[in-house]
Amino acid sequence: MPKSTFYNIDEEKRERIIEVIIEEFSENTYDTASINQIVKNADIAKGSFYQYFEDKLDIYKLAMGIAQSERNKYIKRVNEDNRYIDEFRIMRELCIAIIKFEIDRPECSSIVNKFHKNTDLAIKKEVLKDIEVASTYEFKSILEDGINSGKIYYNVDVELMTFLLENMSRDIKEYFNMKRKKDKYISYEGFVDTAIDLVENGIKSKRKNRINDIL
Repeated sequence: MPKSTFYNIDEEKRERIIEVIIEEFSENTYDTASINQIVKNADIAKGSFYQYFEDKLDIYKLAMGIAQSERNKYIKRVNEDNRYIDEFRIMRELCIAIIKFEIDRPECSSIVNKFHKNTDLAIKKEVLKDIEVASTYEFKSILEDGINSGKIYYNVDVELMTFLLENMSRDIKEYFNMKRKKDKYISYEGFVDTAIDLVENGIKSKRKNRINDIL
């Protein structure tokens, strides 16, 4: 994380450096992100950079912390309200929250998505020492709760459905962006409703089937 000297510099300069860091890690993976490019775009001396940060991992943690914090703002309401609505309603609200985050904050969304796709476990471990990064699989706990409550078929493949639901959110966003080119008034919430309806009718508990399985 940044050194104390970083927070002592002029606020406008600090915000500019943060903006450049976010941009760099949204466009690049951790491996391909460049300190030289950040220094150039932020218009600061490389020596000054090392007065503010230890190394690239330091600025990556800063970028991830900001990106995750922004994502949390969008899913916070879903987490707070989920005890009052059923699992399929929660899935809908979570899909909408994720899509809204990705549309509103594309750079932060890109940073979070790249983190989860990163196969360098050592880097991930170092980031997680300082930042609480929510799993990209919030859907997993929703599915497990639904199975425990009997609202979702007991034999559903949770890992598979989690993977499908996460990708469904991103795919709906892409489909929405494509359709919006022809109709600027179109809503992605309708697409989410259709998708969740298909999920619900495919995996909701079928008690007769369960009885037959037991027999």
